[in-house]
Amino acid sequence: MVIQHILLEALLTAVEQTYFWTPEWQAREREADRAIAEGRVRTFGTMEEMIEFLDAQ
Repeated sequence: MVIQHILLEALLTAVEQTYFWTPEWQAREREADRAIAEGRVRTFGTMEEMIEFLDAQ
């Protein structure tokens, strides 16, 4: 019974995450990887810094 429960949980998780393997999502993942590799990202020390940055846009 425990094995069945574990397998069911794994299957449900896999089904819920199928979006990740769609061509559209994978294209966005590649785009994000390129942005990171090219340094087109920004990090913030605090949530407040991020909000200030976004508000200034």
